[in-house]
Amino acid sequence: MQRSCIFEPDPWPLLRSRYLPGDHPAMKQFGIRTTLPAGSPMALPHLLGPDWESVRWFDSEQARDVALEEMQRDIVYYRRGDRPSPVFAKIER
Repeated sequence: MQRSCIFEPDPWPLLRSRYLPGDHPAMKQFGIRTTLPAGSPMALPHLLGPDWESVRWFDSEQARDVALEEMQRDIVYYRRGDRPSPVFAKIER
């Protein structure tokens, strides 16, 4: 007996499609590590914490450099005078 459901009966194909065989982060060599500077209010324990970091991987050095330029731009929706504080670093495997 098949149950009637408004949701996708098997969510795993959708989740697996996020990482196609050639697109898994482990396959990419060039990355950007994002950290918070010392003294950042976002590094407080009840927010992101002092050890927070994020890493994004890219297929090529050029794709990474383009993304880095985009990340370092002024953010349109910040208040005038506010500056984003993340620290970006290029990394390679």
